[in-house]
Amino acid sequence: MRRDVIEQLKAHLKNLRRDEDRLRGPISSLDIEYELQWLAESAGAKDARRIMHGTAACVDNFTPKQKAILFKLLFSIEEAVPRRFPIRWTRYMNLRDARISRKS
Repeated sequence: MRRDVIEQLKAHLKNLRRDEDRLRGPISSLDIEYELQWLAESAGAKDARRIMHGTAACVDNFTPKQKAILFKLLFSIEEAVPRRFPIRWTRYMNLRDARISRKS
């Protein structure tokens, strides 16, 4: 269980680092499209990837400053969305139950 929890926490930290790196670097149109896709998924939109596909083309003509402002606004919305704790305890329980049933 301990190893699995550590793996899940490392994956969560990797995602947080990626988010911080995106905020520091230049923002591309695809960054904005992916952020909109994440927000659509979080809002419960069905097939958010298809809905947001091509959004990058709409913001290609934005200046780098405009892209950065839009991205930071979208990211602040993402940050305000409550996230579940990254540990999936049921994952451990399922692994444990599978091991027990194999031994029986």
